[in-house]
Amino acid sequence: MNQEELEKLSDGELSQLITNLNDYGAFYHFNINNWADMGPLIAISSITLQSPRYYQVDYWSASGDVSDGDGTCECFSSNHTNPLRAAAIVYLLMQE
Repeated sequence: MNQEELEKLSDGELSQLITNLNDYGAFYHFNINNWADMGPLIAISSITLQSPRYYQVDYWSASGDVSDGDGTCECFSSNHTNPLRAAAIVYLLMQE
């Protein structure tokens, strides 16, 4: 999925995509709005969150990058009023 498609999904749909991607199992309810769920993914994936105060805007900015051994790097970013939603979108973009 591209970024535009991911941004149209509900929080529940994003949560389900991350659950399926990480094979958490049928009984685990991953929630992108829960720091206990998203925090470890943000840290492990080295996703950066910028506060709205930093840029004096109304949204959080999440960014992350993926490099593929040969020196090329692909950067992803997403903006949203909910920092965890922005980070979830960046996380999913980084996995593709």
